[in-house]
Amino acid sequence: MYYFDTASGTVNSKPYVVTPSGSTVTGAVGAPKSTSAVGTSITGAVVAPTTFPAPAGSPAGTVGAAVPPGYYRAAVLNNAKLQNYGIVDIARLYPGFDGVAANGLKYGASFEIRSWSYGGSGGNTYSSPSQAGRQRDILQFRRAYGYVGTDQLGTLRFGMGDGPSSLFLVGNFENFNSGGWNGAIPASFSGNLNSPWPFPDVGAEYTTNKLVYLSPQIYGFDIGLSYEPDSSNLNGDNGNGCLNVGLANNIPASGAAGNVAGYGCDLLSSSTIDYRRRRNTIESAIRYRGTFGPVGVAAFADFTTAGKVNYSGSIGGPAQTGGVQQYNQYQYGMGGGQITYAGFSVGGMGRGGNFNNIGNNEAMMPSGTKAETAYVVGASYTVGPLVAGAHYFKSWQAGFQSAATAASGEVGRMNTQGVAAGATYSVAPGLAVYLEYLWGQMHQGGYDLDLGVAGSPLHNTIKVQYLGVGTGLSW
Repeated sequence: MYYFDTASGTVNSKPYVVTPSGSTVTGAVGAPKSTSAVGTSITGAVVAPTTFPAPAGSPAGTVGAAVPPGYYRAAVLNNAKLQNYGIVDIARLYPGFDGVAANGLKYGASFEIRSWSYGGSGGNTYSSPSQAGRQRDILQFRRAYGYVGTDQLGTLRFGMGDGPSSLFLVGNFENFNSGGWNGAIPASFSGNLNSPWPFPDVGAEYTTNKLVYLSPQIYGFDIGLSYEPDSSNLNGDNGNGCLNVGLANNIPASGAAGNVAGYGCDLLSSSTIDYRRRRNTIESAIRYRGTFGPVGVAAFADFTTAGKVNYSGSIGGPAQTGGVQQYNQYQYGMGGGQITYAGFSVGGMGRGGNFNNIGNNEAMMPSGTKAETAYVVGASYTVGPLVAGAHYFKSWQAGFQSAATAASGEVGRMNTQGVAAGATYSVAPGLAVYLEYLWGQMHQGGYDLDLGVAGSPLHNTIKVQYLGVGTGLSW
């Protein structure tokens, strides 16, 4: 994507067109704009004052340099286009072990390791495909926990993994192809095309350290409880992310001498910047599973609550009136159920509370905005090696906010929705093929979902469709 600087008359990398001081800008939104600097006419769209993105490697929550009024998006020069086909792949490893002691004590450990990173393909900026391979195919831990327990007392898990909010879900219908809108495909979509899955079986929930108790099943019922002190994971060798070692390796630091809490430090209880994270999270859930003749019934209910990293600046003072957004305490209720008969399953679940699910991030709800509500309904059919299914989800939430609009509250409430349908056929043990279709839409009034600009009437709705065939190999 290229941009035009009317001050110099050159194409450059600035994310907006800038008119020099004293120049004249005429025309309605989307009409040609002329400037007195070089007499060049361009087609663009007026955008509200905003900020440049923070430099790569900046701490979480860092705000970029201010952009004054008079910047314009050079729409006529946005001449880069994406092809609408390609190949998507992802690799995951699930090592672990399980043991049973002579007295019946069960113990073990489980891990999930997957490929991840961000980088471009070969040529020009990225010198070769092999170089791109090093940038993209880095391994990361997504789960790493141990457990002990007995059949009579239940199981205690400890470490980085799912809590009952994720483990006890019923009615989410992710049992076909790669998982629908919570599967492998949506993360491959470019830009803001990934309609966020509004339920907590995502990385923001299961990649944190917690203690989890799972009871045995009694008369069809079981319960789950968990406690998460902070948002840390695999923190044993990095001082809980609080060491003042600088940003050279994207490691948080305060910028002050000594071991002072910095941006992203796991143990923060207050901060002037990093105050969007939850702490002291408690999950509690109950589930029922049973059969009545040929009919299977399952249902669950969950309540989750958490504190937050407090804002340590002057609330109501200059920092607050200057656009510091506050956040509400994180909490929600959730429940769902499904019925199965002769291979057919139907059901759904709903969720509501103080959270703001942006990019599957389980973010805090900005103060002054509305709580999020969401639901999903679905159905599936299983016969022999074939599983076919579909689900539809819808959510309403605060959506994207900006510091510039914090004082006025909600920018424009976001709503997202998505349809997933497909089928998986197991050809042989460890080999499956599937057909998958996805349709999704995001909408937020008064917010440009393309540029990330508040107060804009442009690009308030984004839609995406996907159709593909795939194969899964496991051992």
